[in-house]
Amino acid sequence: MVKNLLLHYRGVTIHKTRMLWVGSALLLKLFVRLLLHDLSKYRSSEAVGYSRITPSLNKVVYGSPEYLRRLGRERKVIDLHYSRNRHHPGHFKEGVSKMTLVDFVEMAVDWKAASVRPEAKRRLTWMETVFENRNRFKLSDSLVRLLLNKE
Repeated sequence: MVKNLLLHYRGVTIHKTRMLWVGSALLLKLFVRLLLHDLSKYRSSEAVGYSRITPSLNKVVYGSPEYLRRLGRERKVIDLHYSRNRHHPGHFKEGVSKMTLVDFVEMAVDWKAASVRPEAKRRLTWMETVFENRNRFKLSDSLVRLLLNKE
């Protein structure tokens, strides 16, 4: 009995150690991604366009027809940015379904950070942000629920 108990504790400890290694690797990937987030916007090929886009978009409500129209006027810069950054559904022809877990988490963090920008005309709640992006990026019900779940 004692031997079986010790083997059990040993197995659990080994599993926990593996979890720490695997989880730490994932967290490190995410940390690096967050650190490098949107660095391409510092390149002149994007910076000039975004210096026009951002003030214009801050004057309208995210996701509104006017927002999408203004975004469309700068399609070339937006597409360039998406092509350089995996956390945007527009990076992939198939959208979100081709993202990695790290891509998806970076995308969600990006949405959350953007939803609390004080300079926006009207800040959306997290739920409004998720539902707006659900339609825009064709998110499945499962992904929407995942984004809206609370601990």
